[in-house]
Amino acid sequence: MKVKKLIKNHSMLVTKENLALSEEEATEFAKKIGYPVVMKGMSPQVLHKTDEGIVCLNIENEHEVAQSYRYLKSKINGIPGVQFDGVLIQEMLTGDPLEMYIGAKKDPVFGQIVLVGMGGIYIEIFKDVSMRKAPVSPEEAKHMVNQLQVNELFKGVRGKRPYDLQALCQLISKFSYFIYTTEDQIQEVDLNPVMVYQDGEGVVIADALITLTNT
Repeated sequence: MKVKKLIKNHSMLVTKENLALSEEEATEFAKKIGYPVVMKGMSPQVLHKTDEGIVCLNIENEHEVAQSYRYLKSKINGIPGVQFDGVLIQEMLTGDPLEMYIGAKKDPVFGQIVLVGMGGIYIEIFKDVSMRKAPVSPEEAKHMVNQLQVNELFKGVRGKRPYDLQALCQLISKFSYFIYTTEDQIQEVDLNPVMVYQDGEGVVIADALITLTNT
């Protein structure tokens, strides 16, 4: 939650979401955000929620919200040494977006390095990542994307419209300046997935993780 607010405060578009600490709050927030929603069990000890089975997709009514809240709470409480911190209620992104990854790692010599690759679960499968020293311009960001094996997908395949490469490159550039200006505070950042919609429809950051420096 705090991570997404930090990203949003730097003019990067993120999903609508609220953290619920009870079934009643979960129902209230889901109604406020609008169905369908995604529900994610929250714990500081669990970074990869999908791997632990604590993500519920396409929740469409109050009954499903209450049922999913109980399931997620029980699931987390059943993992040894894991603390339950509530359930995140998040808007369900629809359409057919391309999932991308934008990240940053602090190098002891070069400072903040920007990384771009295929997102979602594919980041660890294909290991297809392009990198540059921050900050980068939108044009430099475009070169990064063009270096990826998946760059042809942006042109549209099998009858699909092209994806919004311009919006993605603007986000990469904006993100690179964000990490460049906060270099002393941030060790690592993962924006994954970043949902890239069809040309002219923009991008949305669906999830974010930040590791702060120890200083």
